[in-house]
Amino acid sequence: MKRRAVTVRFASVDKQRGMATLLTAIVLMLAVLGVGFYMSDTVVREKQLGASDYRGKKAFAAAQAGLDSVAGYLSADMSVPGVSLGTQSLGNERFSVSLVDGSASGNEALIVVKAEGYSLEDMSIVRHLSQGYGRLPLLPGLPKVPVVSKGVSDLTGSMQIYNNAEKVTVWAGGDVDGGGNSNTYITIDGVPNQMSTTNNTLGPDVIANDQELNSATEEEFLGNFFGTDWDGLKTKALEKGKVVTSQAEFDAAAYDADNIGGVIYVEGVSDLKIQGNYGVPPSDPNDESTAIPIVIAVKGDVRINANGTTWGVLLAENITGGNGKYTVNGSVITTGDIEKMNGTFTVKLSDSVLDAFDNVYTVGLINGSWKDWK
Repeated sequence: MKRRAVTVRFASVDKQRGMATLLTAIVLMLAVLGVGFYMSDTVVREKQLGASDYRGKKAFAAAQAGLDSVAGYLSADMSVPGVSLGTQSLGNERFSVSLVDGSASGNEALIVVKAEGYSLEDMSIVRHLSQGYGRLPLLPGLPKVPVVSKGVSDLTGSMQIYNNAEKVTVWAGGDVDGGGNSNTYITIDGVPNQMSTTNNTLGPDVIANDQELNSATEEEFLGNFFGTDWDGLKTKALEKGKVVTSQAEFDAAAYDADNIGGVIYVEGVSDLKIQGNYGVPPSDPNDESTAIPIVIAVKGDVRINANGTTWGVLLAENITGGNGKYTVNGSVITTGDIEKMNGTFTVKLSDSVLDAFDNVYTVGLINGSWKDWK
């Protein structure tokens, strides 16, 4: 009877051990299946995220391409509020672009370009980019002084200089020689055109022998007043105006309406003659700010040779003489000297003439205006 009891007890233990092994195997199998499903789902999700990221990058690149496509278009004309370029394709990318007047006053001085880029595969991803373009001054450092010379200013003859915007009429790095019937005029106690300098008596409005101005390099001198050097002015002429290399080309370019409001850059002419009318006079005789000035940049010498009027800025290396009755409504600037000014040469500067330079601008990106959200 004892042997039977022992046999039955060992059979029960074996069965328990078999059941435990089976349960362990089932748990392990379920764990393996769970890990397999998890890994499969992770791989699928990674592929989906990768595909979404790829499409997002393509959509972003397409939107940026849309912004870039408008740059040259706006350079030609800012007057395009509400114009849409529609949906356009570029390589394997797709975008749509719209232009909106973003100026507070509605004068189209700020154009906001809005671009939507789409993923080409299924158009499921959209990216939004925008960038502001505005009117930037052609000459950001224009001096509020009618006559500036890095060297000598010879105010002979009957030179008449007016500055009703500031208190300085002549700023020279060298001597300022008066003589003849030359006079300067400024605003005194709110009354414009009050005589300050007469004949050989220089008034406080004339700054002579400014050593800081005289010792400046040509690049520093130009950079202070124009924000660029001769090469930069030439570039501005290529963008908005014209580069000429002869007197005949200059005469033709200065009268070409396409160049008005821009820079006429002259090089390779030994003695350019200013003879005639340049720039556009004000449409309203009582409001000089409606004029459209021209910038004449001469890398060489200039001679005032006849009667006429310039609305704008005359920049030259030297002004070597003048005759006749000529008026510049703006500024005359030289990187060298002004000498032998005979005849009646008049330079007038006022707040309204300075305001007229708002009509002379280039179109460029507004720093900090780029954004990648609606």
